[in-house]
Amino acid sequence: MVSELRIAIVVRGEDLRFVAQQVADLGDGLMRVDGKRRQALCRGQATHGFFGAGRHDG
Repeated sequence: MVSELRIAIVVRGEDLRFVAQQVADLGDGLMRVDGKRRQALCRGQATHGFFGAGRHDG
């Protein structure tokens, strides 16, 4: 059984809300923004954390 799930996604505008919900439902995720790969969501983190993560470099 897979203990960790990672997703690569490319989104913009309104699509981000839909994808944020999908990632929240699935667990761990990675988000690509402006060509940079970023940690999008950690397991158990609220959906609003998804949006905040995309605003930080690192």
